Amino acid sequence: MGWLFHRRRASEPAQPTPPPAPPEPPAPPAGPYLTQTVVFGARAFSRPGEDSSVYIVDEARGIRRQLVDARGSILHFPGIVREAFWTAEVSPAALEPQIHFRTSFEKRGDGWIMLWCIQPDGRYWADDDGFGAEKDQEVTLYTYVDRDGCFTGPFRRYKLGAHGYAMDRFLSHHAASQARALAAIDDGVRCVCWPGDIFPQLRGAQVRHLSDAFYHFRDADEVRDYWSHPVLAEDLRALARALLATDRSLWAILGHEEARVQGSMTLFFLVTGEALFRQVLEKFFQGVPEARTLHALARARGADPEAVWRGAGEPAKDAPGETEL
Repeated sequence: MGWLFHRRRASEPAQPTPPPAPPEPPAPPAGPYLTQTVVFGARAFSRPGEDSSVYIVDEARGIRRQLVDARGSILHFPGIVREAFWTAEVSPAALEPQIHFRTSFEKRGDGWIMLWCIQPDGRYWADDDGFGAEKDQEVTLYTYVDRDGCFTGPFRRYKLGAHGYAMDRFLSHHAASQARALAAIDDGVRCVCWPGDIFPQLRGAQVRHLSDAFYHFRDADEVRDYWSHPVLAEDLRALARALLATDRSLWAILGHEEARVQGSMTLFFLVTGEALFRQVLEKFFQGVPEARTLHALARARGADPEAVWRGAGEPAKDAPGETEL
């Protein structure tokens, strides 16, 4: 009987395997997005048939706006803030609204920062003789693209050479450094080694660690570039607000690094006029500016240091509104 039962079971037709369920269609991106975020443009650096077009798309609002065309031309070009010291390094053709080298879009808040390389370093790209080792410096410009696909201003210098006036040296580890600094101020967790990119100073100010000099500003123009960056500027404001709100001393927070705060607050107050930084000097340093920073800026302006400080305004008694970007 068992053998018969076994044969009967074996003779039963096999049940068909149900077909796999069709994959779920991918969910559309939430909010606006870019169709691609890296563009090469020039034929020498792109693959055959590669389309350099970049669109911003927001399906919910019915937006499809082209930023870069198929040949790498930048549409609705916002212009360039030109400075003699770096424009002298590039040919006029490099300043035309055309992408020739690797250009990228990086998410920043509700929009994107567009990093447009107009001249690569000759050590890494083909040059006149095809062997590299040219002395030309990499030049990268930047601007911002809002969620509607519009440029918010002209292109400005982002990177010149390996370090140059680049803001990217501040952005490499900025989020982690900012978190450590706020924890030291708010939670009383003193940093064993204070982040060198926090409270940056003018070149020539006090240097406790040699690595900090990498983050020193060359001049007031570079300070303004830092201040024009929405993330860096707002995070510096956040640090100043945290210092004004704490009941602890700078020594308890920073130890020997407290002089860095004096130099940084002096520098940013004199260059930007932001009253928040003057208030930090009033609270922790009796309103006295850092001497080397003040004298360096005064020399650059050809003015008397005391006159420069007086011209920066009287100490604020109340908490005024902050300067908008």
